Amino acid sequence: MMLKSFISPFLTASLISAGTIVLCGCSNENPVYDQTDFDQGIPTEVSISIEAMRSDATSISGDALVADPASEYEKIKSWWMVFVDKSGKVVKILDRTDTETGISSAAGAVEAERFKCTIPSGTYDIYAFANLDAQTLMDATKKDSQEGISFEEGKTINTSTIDSAEWSASFDGIDSSTPLPMSGFKKGVKVRNINEENFNIEVARMAAKVEFLFKNTSEDDITVNEISIDPVTSSSISLFPKGSTGISYSHLGNSAYTPLDGAKYTAKTFTFTDFSLKKGKEETKSFFIKESISGRENDKAFTIGMKVTHTNSENAGVIEYQQYNITSDILAYINRNDWIIIPVELSRYDIDVDAVFYPPIGGYPAAMSSTDPDGSQIFTFETEGDFAIVAHVTDKTTGRHLDAAHYRMELSDVTDPNSIFSVAPTLTSYSTSLPQEVTGTLGKDKKGKASLKLTVKVYDKPYYDTGAKAINTYTRKIYIIK
Repeated sequence: MMLKSFISPFLTASLISAGTIVLCGCSNENPVYDQTDFDQGIPTEVSISIEAMRSDATSISGDALVADPASEYEKIKSWWMVFVDKSGKVVKILDRTDTETGISSAAGAVEAERFKCTIPSGTYDIYAFANLDAQTLMDATKKDSQEGISFEEGKTINTSTIDSAEWSASFDGIDSSTPLPMSGFKKGVKVRNINEENFNIEVARMAAKVEFLFKNTSEDDITVNEISIDPVTSSSISLFPKGSTGISYSHLGNSAYTPLDGAKYTAKTFTFTDFSLKKGKEETKSFFIKESISGRENDKAFTIGMKVTHTNSENAGVIEYQQYNITSDILAYINRNDWIIIPVELSRYDIDVDAVFYPPIGGYPAAMSSTDPDGSQIFTFETEGDFAIVAHVTDKTTGRHLDAAHYRMELSDVTDPNSIFSVAPTLTSYSTSLPQEVTGTLGKDKKGKASLKLTVKVYDKPYYDTGAKAINTYTRKIYIIK
């Protein structure tokens, strides 16, 4: 499995350009209420646009594209919004199909639409929800013994409670045939009694879309049984996009969201039923996950795990095989409303990297971390001593390790900013029948992190034979912690 990953933020905006995000109206996230310059309470017709979803996508070639939603279920199919005045009173709740909007109940999914309604002049905080009914909102925002978020015209609410609301439901039931929930807000909107009162409301998808692009480059049919991404938030998230200063749009497409206190993370696994990919074929599978943070020592990468079964004429029904790799470009965070594209190349071979530790005689027992997640390519040592790192190549059609003469390793990009090595890593070859090893020594006094890159080339015959050709090349970045 070879991975390269791209991140493409969905743009919840009315003005976009490739690689640029312009969020209209976000300057009102922290408003100063001032109603001295116009009369209040006068019925006023306003024109409002609710907008979502254009995407600044990145193709596999690295070109920037402006891409439409892949499905109508990633557009707005239903919406409702709540107008709260400066006293906290819910002045109006407006549904997409209310008569005054002029939108038919048979109207299809949209990326944006404009409508008119009448509301008393005044200053409002507006909350908008798309593809999300009031009952689902209330159920998903329950916390302990507290009731979930609900709105009723004429009742007073605490806007700080709404702003800090948490969404506890998962997105497991969301797929390409289910509308994706969205939420949005706009603070301090002034509705004056004038002829042309216009403003926009933006809604952001509450989940991130992870799209796996599978390509079978092997000579056999491959059945993909499951794929996972780790870490993914398993606890609640904020109901609205949340930045460092509270609910905000400004971080989307630019930096990480701010997780809730006590957020929990785990591997998120997606299973397949009868997903077989013939040799040379490609297929895409998409899923939705909660916004997530990775703080791991592997440059904060995410780990992709996969279980596959290879079949061929000689080994029909080979046992299921588990393999891992880490993302190379998706680092540190995945925001809601992001579109993550991860190409996954299904090949005949898998590279598994192991570490062996040899502390000094009479020293401490060998100690390696057992908490590093599978496939994260992090090796943590507690003491000084010699170590060896070896890459095993597995032929997944047989389930056996490949003979050492059929692959070679290359060592590069060794970085040791904390000087934890007393002997720098080098590539050691013992014989053509034994795998090469990266060997080095961890010093006694220094602590910190180092990294190196392994390139493994698989050959069509013993590498030392005349005419031997590399048929597959794999890279792994390894992180060593002392």
